[in-house]
Amino acid sequence: MSHTGHGGLDPLKAGGLAPIAIRAAIAAAWLLSAGLDAWPSPQRAASAIGALELSNVDGLDCKAAIATAAAGLRFSYRVPVPASDDPAEVGFTMTLPYLLVGSARPVGLAAFVEAPASAIVTLLGRSGAPLEAAWPLAATRVGAALGDDYGAYAELPAFDGGSAGDWAAYGFWAAPRGSPLSALASVVETEAEPGGLGWYDPPAPAGRRAYGALGVSVGGPAWAAAGAAAASLGLPGRDAAAGRAEARLSVAGYRLELVASCADRFWVDVDGGQAPFLRADLSLRRSRSGLAWALGWRYLRPDAYTPEGTAVSMRASCDLAAWLGLASVRARLSLADSAEAGSSVVELDARYRPAPAPWLSLRSSWRVVGGASERFDLGAAISAGSRWPLELESGLRFVPEGRLYKAGLSLGVSGDRASVRLGIGSDGWIPEGASWVEGLEYTVRLSARFP
Repeated sequence: MSHTGHGGLDPLKAGGLAPIAIRAAIAAAWLLSAGLDAWPSPQRAASAIGALELSNVDGLDCKAAIATAAAGLRFSYRVPVPASDDPAEVGFTMTLPYLLVGSARPVGLAAFVEAPASAIVTLLGRSGAPLEAAWPLAATRVGAALGDDYGAYAELPAFDGGSAGDWAAYGFWAAPRGSPLSALASVVETEAEPGGLGWYDPPAPAGRRAYGALGVSVGGPAWAAAGAAAASLGLPGRDAAAGRAEARLSVAGYRLELVASCADRFWVDVDGGQAPFLRADLSLRRSRSGLAWALGWRYLRPDAYTPEGTAVSMRASCDLAAWLGLASVRARLSLADSAEAGSSVVELDARYRPAPAPWLSLRSSWRVVGGASERFDLGAAISAGSRWPLELESGLRFVPEGRLYKAGLSLGVSGDRASVRLGIGSDGWIPEGASWVEGLEYTVRLSARFP
């Protein structure tokens, strides 16, 4: 859970936005956290890690985590540079048996309801609570989940100004471990928005939406399939529905994966966003004897009634480990239904690490849009030493406007449980002729691990 000094609605204080269920769940978690002085238990070994990074560009960033076999606590604290107007941020995530509270990310049916067209696998191999722990200040959600196979949860956007709007969600789930069936029911309340000064930014009234989702998952180590369907009721608003299917198959070293989703035009997720009408991802991979390759295909149609914006993309990758070294190539081609020149995108990335010099890494990246080169990158990196690590990187980018440069150097000392790194480098790409001194970033990184 994180808190900043950003203005606007505080979801925990708004009477109509945060129901009693949310307040009760988070308050119960805070009461349980008061007993952390006796945790972790002496009978269970605990491990802890900590990291601190100080930069003249990003300020101070501090992270710490402690974990036992059954519980964990993550803490983050960020202070911007004095010249910045951004406030300091602090957040935490705590997990105990049958309880999670703090920064989190949705998984399983909750992830499906919040993003029906996600490109990553969200249903296969998922059961239990609809929220999982995430590093504070890096997650877009905060909330609480009480239960294991069954339970209740509450969810809010992270208090870091990154949310598209103010809302609160609360609901129940049933996802018994080992069972092929799962279910989720939730309600999302949104606050009224006053709108802007222009006619194109009208006010939006407060609203409430109810979601219900059912999921099924079958299979084993060689193959698995999962599907989910969800219905959304607008109170007020239009009703909507969405569906999703995921499958994987492994045969003789080949792995085939399919992710497909659909949603009608009235679908609105918890952030107020919409989902495309149809999306499908198909990939085939194989790895054997130092050679790994993959092929992928994607179809995306945003709207059911107009083909405009429909796009097809293909991707391929190959990794080869041989006596010459390690070579990797990635390629992607995207085509829209329009015949315009700017509708095609081609990307080609390559990396090479020579066997005689494993401390050296070479790379290139090329992006072409509409038949015209948008950028071409060349880079090299050196990484050597374990006790006294040294890292050096440099890059050259060619763009239509000219050339860009970047470089970085890192030195440090690393022990069994602690390390120190000092770094200096460019803050991103620097245009040709610009002052390097003004664009330099200085960093100090400290990390420790116990035991």
